[in-house]
Amino acid sequence: MMRGARWAVCAACSWMGVAALARAAQPVSGAPARAGEPAQKESQPADDSASRLVMRSGREAPTGRVERVTDEGVVVVDPGRGERVVPLHFVRAVEGPLSDAFEARRSVADDLWRATSRLDRGDAVSAEPIFEALFEARSKGGASGAVGEGPTSLAIADGLLRCRLRAGAMVSGASAWLAIVAVRPRAEDLPASIDPETLLCPDLPPIFVDVPSMRSSGAGLDAIADRADGSSVARALAILYRHELSRAIEPGNVPALPTIETTQPGVTLVLAMVRARDADAGVRVTARASLAARAAERPGTWVEAWARIAIARSLAMEGDHESAMRAVAEYLRVPSTLAGVSPSLSGVALAEAGVVLSREGEAAGARALKRELVDGYPGHPAIGMGGLRSIPASEPEGRAGDASGKAGT
Repeated sequence: MMRGARWAVCAACSWMGVAALARAAQPVSGAPARAGEPAQKESQPADDSASRLVMRSGREAPTGRVERVTDEGVVVVDPGRGERVVPLHFVRAVEGPLSDAFEARRSVADDLWRATSRLDRGDAVSAEPIFEALFEARSKGGASGAVGEGPTSLAIADGLLRCRLRAGAMVSGASAWLAIVAVRPRAEDLPASIDPETLLCPDLPPIFVDVPSMRSSGAGLDAIADRADGSSVARALAILYRHELSRAIEPGNVPALPTIETTQPGVTLVLAMVRARDADAGVRVTARASLAARAAERPGTWVEAWARIAIARSLAMEGDHESAMRAVAEYLRVPSTLAGVSPSLSGVALAEAGVVLSREGEAAGARALKRELVDGYPGHPAIGMGGLRSIPASEPEGRAGDASGKAGT
């Protein structure tokens, strides 16, 4: 009896396996797969007159009825889940009555899919021109400072942001990031490159140094900062970032900072960083206390890294030796404990700490930090800082000889 039961179970399993193989072998209907793409998935139409989605790269088509095609994607309505917009680059074809509407947007869908695929495999260099062309078209040549509010526009802006971050183009990267913030997306729609609590981009701190790569056009920042009818959060952030960029590259032409009153966490963090370098010593003290509190709220994160380097920059302004040494200590907390979450800021911290030590007559320490920067962060933009270039990589020959001579007497 038991032997028969086991035979029945084995037979059933064998039959199920054969059936699964048979189903897998059946051809997928719809548009043929392109070379290099797996078989495509279709949405199931409610009736013969409904449109169907053919998805790219094995993506599952959402359930529901395909209602319309817009510049932001294909709108699918599921009675149980409501309306969903599928980004254009997720879709390879629309079959049925809405086919023409999708074909009118085919070039955007194909270009965005191509750029995203290149970026995902690490080829940001060839992906960036495609993202840039799509971004310029969506933002009216950059004049509006913002893109559309849907998933296709957000994917374009995020792709451009990621490309520019990889290239170290911080200023133009900030423009792409703020274009996303400007459309006020829901938290669930935010790309992974943006922190949902603050709306800040952890890889884009308002920390600029006077090197050639920072002198790229700030037109994108201007477009959002000067747009009175846009997002108040994006506008405030653009004003603050533009202020810090000007302070770095044109210290004699820093625009006046308007009154900014908000409780939005991202704006308040950046505002404290800006005020920590205010001309008024009392304002600096208050800002440093605020930054220390923010660092304590999110220890071991990019927020602490931002706060620590802002506190260090502020202390370096005080003009006395004790504050300068405290500044160096704050600077060095970034590369020593936070390099994993903010490698770019770690390089800046080493560079600026070296400059402070050199100014305070601590030549050996300054040289050691410069060597650590050059060896540990090759190619970092901060290596080109004017104050750092004047620090010799090794002890001057004459002094080294003097030291060895004294040692031998």
